[in-house]
Amino acid sequence: MKSTLCSILFLACGLFTSETLASSFDRSFPTRNDHLREQLENSPHRLLPKNKYVYWAVDAEFFYMTAGNYDRTDLRYRPLNPYHGDGYWIENRLELIPIEQVRLNLKTVPYYGTMSYGYGAAAKFFLIAGLTFEDQIGESSWKYRLRVVDLGMQTFGLGTVVEERPMSGAFMEVETGDLRIRQTEDGTGTLRVSGEMYDTHVSFQDEIAYVGLLHYQRQKGFSYRSMTNFYAGSRLWFQPSSIAAGSENGASSDGSGAVARDYLGVEVVKNSYNWAALAKARFSSGRNDRGRWSWVLEPSIRHYGDGFAGDLARNIEQSYTGYDLQATSYTNAINIFRLDDNVTAPALRTWTSFRLNRWSDLFVDQEIGKWMFKDRANESYHFWNIGMRFYPIRERNDYFSFSMSNKLLTAYNPSTSQSVLPDQADEEANKPRFVENTHFVVTVHGSF
Repeated sequence: MKSTLCSILFLACGLFTSETLASSFDRSFPTRNDHLREQLENSPHRLLPKNKYVYWAVDAEFFYMTAGNYDRTDLRYRPLNPYHGDGYWIENRLELIPIEQVRLNLKTVPYYGTMSYGYGAAAKFFLIAGLTFEDQIGESSWKYRLRVVDLGMQTFGLGTVVEERPMSGAFMEVETGDLRIRQTEDGTGTLRVSGEMYDTHVSFQDEIAYVGLLHYQRQKGFSYRSMTNFYAGSRLWFQPSSIAAGSENGASSDGSGAVARDYLGVEVVKNSYNWAALAKARFSSGRNDRGRWSWVLEPSIRHYGDGFAGDLARNIEQSYTGYDLQATSYTNAINIFRLDDNVTAPALRTWTSFRLNRWSDLFVDQEIGKWMFKDRANESYHFWNIGMRFYPIRERNDYFSFSMSNKLLTAYNPSTSQSVLPDQADEEANKPRFVENTHFVVTVHGSF
């Protein structure tokens, strides 16, 4: 009874959300490492120098995170993950534009997961780059865009199969008027470290209608089968595309990644094994500088038929364990397939913010859902993060915060008795991305 009352209270608060960022939910770090020039044009608070050819941005977060308790945590993931105690995560993004048709993006991330292992022992660093070519095709109305290596956080269609997944590979996109065609190759496999994922996506009028072909190609020498999915869907937008264009928190103008605009969407997927469907919406208060309350509400319901995931059911791998995944949703095919398919999964994600005064906000981030399986026990979850942020200068995106949360990123692999770092592949089979683990967090965040 107590748990039910707490859930009702949290969901009642969840009708209000943050006004400080444009992404679907509050993110401390951008989801994309491309078109930095356009992102900075929408971020006048940035302080680092820039010119016609070079653009630079830094997002840094220093944190203190308690070890938490393990009363409700799967004991297989009981050992500490790489992010606890004192640490930091610093993203440097650099964009070079030698000519208007070419962009080179470099993202360097020095990070310190914990100071528990000795001075400098846990200090690490990784770098990933991306190269973009884009131009008009001759004298025609067609435009093309080619991107290689770092693709950032990607979602295919509405996200029935692939949603909020960091990818490295390549895509080629052409468009004319309201028609856009994109071919994507993800070399990381998406749902497993091995193998590759290919997506062909054709959309009309900013995804008011779209169709696609999503193919998972197994790696030679492995026994599990490849999988080809045909999908079709529609998104009804409630806001113009100009709101999303150039947003540095996921809603870039190419239509992929986290969506910053309100919408109502449906999608159906069919493969040789069975079918799946997803209905999803996003509602928000929008940007309102005068109001104290602001909110985002994202309900969804999805269904996967018996055998839909093929050999990937109970055979997935998360692959990446970066600190920047903290704001992603747990309701995702990769977390569901680690248990099974043949499931109906309603869920609700909300973010709430209340402006106390010029310098401070209260916030509540939560996600609640239930996976109703046909052939195994159901799984219910309620992740939450509640706290306060203080802004020394309200117009900037610098703050320090205090919060309590039960949403803990998993990075410990029981089979190897080791934690997996962001520059390593997480190949532990069927591990959830998050577990419930109550802990206290202090952060100091700066965007420059």
